[in-house]
Amino acid sequence: MPRRDRLKIQSPIFDLLSPIFVLKGRRMHSNVIILARMGEFFLKAIFVISASMLVSCAEGPVEYATENPGGYLHEISTDPADVFHRKVSHEADLEARGIQPPVGNTSWHDYWTKMIAYWSGPEGVGTHREVVAYIVEQRRARGLHSL
Repeated sequence: MPRRDRLKIQSPIFDLLSPIFVLKGRRMHSNVIILARMGEFFLKAIFVISASMLVSCAEGPVEYATENPGGYLHEISTDPADVFHRKVSHEADLEARGIQPPVGNTSWHDYWTKMIAYWSGPEGVGTHREVVAYIVEQRRARGLHSL
């Protein structure tokens, strides 16, 4: 009777499964090869699926953000008036805390002048007088001097 030797199979999946399987014949050999190829296929499939999920989410709109330590979500408005009010409030808070003006501005006065020009007019959130009045009101509420 011929002696059967164990078969040597080169596969990363087989290396993981080799302590479990004891190969004594060609049938077991073909089953392990099928398992190894299935493992390689599923590995590639998982890679392609996860890559496509990441790519498809890359251009999605941002609707919620967390800005507080509690992790509560709040809706971000895209209404220009809401954006203007939040921007003025945020920047007035920074000025009141003594933070430097945003990059590209020599002073806070320079920054507020640009803000007034940007947000007023026919495509802005109000007339020049309304925009200036709101900014002055927010700055006064934080104890800052007038423009």
